[in-house]
Amino acid sequence: MTALTVQNQCSGCSILYYDSNNNLVNSPVGAGDYYATMTNLCGTTFSPWITVVELNAPIPVQITASSLSTCGTPITLTCMNCSPQNINQWSQGGNSGSLTVNNSGAYWMTSTNECGMAMSNVLNINIFPPPITPQINIIGVCSLEVNNPVWGVNYEWSLNNNLLGQTGTNISTVFGGSYTVTAIDPNGCNSTSLPITMNPCATDIHEDITARIVIYPNPFQNNFIVQLPFETLNILPLELFVYDATGREVVQKTLISTQSQIEINTETWSKGIYLLKLNISGNIYTQKLIAE
Repeated sequence: MTALTVQNQCSGCSILYYDSNNNLVNSPVGAGDYYATMTNLCGTTFSPWITVVELNAPIPVQITASSLSTCGTPITLTCMNCSPQNINQWSQGGNSGSLTVNNSGAYWMTSTNECGMAMSNVLNINIFPPPITPQINIIGVCSLEVNNPVWGVNYEWSLNNNLLGQTGTNISTVFGGSYTVTAIDPNGCNSTSLPITMNPCATDIHEDITARIVIYPNPFQNNFIVQLPFETLNILPLELFVYDATGREVVQKTLISTQSQIEINTETWSKGIYLLKLNISGNIYTQKLIAE
């Protein structure tokens, strides 16, 4: 409500207020158009019209975030219902409808007008730094290790951009290819090393893996199965070839990185001798097959 007053009021004069419908009103009044009369024994004078606008206290605004936590990436805060008639201010400075933040902390916005101030919801933002990018050292001819590993950080190894399922600060490089290691800290942030290319390692470990490749039945009639050891999972390239006695290629398969068992249908094959060849990331395994 707004109180109406008349300036330069004469002594002994009576003051009356009227709304836009010429109805007599009492001050204070709500929103609307009004005029006043001032009367004494000599007559009545009329004031100019005035317009009264009622302002309400600002409505609390709502703010949202593109994410509540990231690994080193800035986060954008946005005011969802900011009124341009109010003064909107972010807690850390700035008065635009959005704010890009680079530091962890609590963030909110205030909205102010002539009738007061309202505060938005509070967002607790976490921007975690990524872990130190790991560096790889070559140990001998068949091993890699993380240089100066950080306590509390997990390390996951990959070969040719495929996870090997092996964690820890070192690895035996049984298969040739491009090795990397990814550091993952307790916040879930990660960073990956530069790749290191290793040649296939002709070690007892490699021989043990190839010794555990199983092909059955052999001899076969309508089909046979190739069973791979679990160490070959996620190894790429992983290719299978079969050649007949003339050297003609009868099967060529590029296997997906999660396959450990492959069934080959041979119903249309002629009886005779065949040669199976496996390419496991540059390591070649061969086996004679007999079709009955």
